Order: sequence, then structure tokens, then C-alpha cells
Amino acid sequence: MSKYLEQWNHNSHFHNYLLRFMPSGTHAVLDVGCGLGSFARKLAQRAVVVDAIDADRTIVTEAERHNGMANIHYARVDFLDSNMPQASYHTQANQ
Repeated sequence: MSKYLEQWNHNSHFHNYLLRFMPSGTHAVLDVGCGLGSFARKLAQRAVVVDAIDADRTIVTEAERHNGMANIHYARVDFLDSNMPQASYHTQANQ
């Protein structure tokens, strides 16, 4: 994994804190504003499936390129304009 993808930023500062509230074996997680996917990859270690969305096509393409985990599905979606089925997710993470 590229060092650039895993470097500290204001979002990554809270990743481990947030993960403490998510039980292992959670079925479905939605990561809104997934960026390059560093939190999605951490979520995928605890969840059966992670849907990671971001409005920026270039960022989603880069996240997919570095993914390497079969249980993460990246999509270019603007959450505010979407009709995501909220009831189907056990956990939602907004960054």
C-alpha cells in the first residue's frame, strides 16, 4: 500500500476511535465520502460488505486501483442526490 494512501489526516485521526463502536461481523456498512478508501479498508476487516461512495470520479478510480479487498464495493455517488436504501446498512460512516 502506498504511504500516500495511509498518511495521517484529520479524518484518519478518528478511524480507530470509530472502529471501537463497530462490532466484528457487522453485515453491511456504508462509507460516505470514502476518499482513497483507507477507512473503507479498515471497515472491511470487520464487516461482511462495505459500500464506499464518493462524489469525485477520480478519487473513486484511485481507491478502486488500490483496493485489494473483495468485500469493498466503490461507486461514484453523490450521497445528497442518491436514493440509497438506508435501512439496509448496519453502520454508516461519514467523513
